[in-house]
Amino acid sequence: MKLVQDWLETNIGPVVHLERQPRWRPVWFADCERDGEVLELCVRGDRTDFPGIYPLEHEMLLQSLLHDRGIPVPAVHGWIDEPRAFVTDRVAGQPDFAGCTDAQRDAVMD
Repeated sequence: MKLVQDWLETNIGPVVHLERQPRWRPVWFADCERDGEVLELCVRGDRTDFPGIYPLEHEMLLQSLLHDRGIPVPAVHGWIDEPRAFVTDRVAGQPDFAGCTDAQRDAVMD
């Protein structure tokens, strides 16, 4: 986590909060200050359970290209060499469909 914090402080700004998401794939949620505002960020790490079909760089590039073309995905802020990860805006949400209608759930799944 120290390497992630160091990268964020060097490339984004002071880290206000940093926590590892408890899951199989390394992901960190970070809040960093820049120009008087707090940026809510997500650091997506490389899979550790098995190698994927596409490398993590491919995932980052695809997300960046989609964002640059107006597709509503989080902006990419950069690449971290160690641990292998990339930094994006964090999007609010919830981990389940509690409180959603069947139509809303179906739209998300589509």
